[in-house]
Amino acid sequence: MARVKSPGVKLRLGREGRRAKATPTWIIAKTKLKVRYSRRRRNWKRSKIKV
Repeated sequence: MARVKSPGVKLRLGREGRRAKATPTWIIAKTKLKVRYSRRRRNWKRSKIKV
């Protein structure tokens, strides 16, 4: 079922969704594979977002 979200909730969901994107290839190459992924990458799926 659909639910109406407040503007603050939408902003938080959007922010966490953007954090879930993969690390850019140039960063992985520049750091010689030390940075493979963001620690926060999948956190928004794993934990409850304070909505």
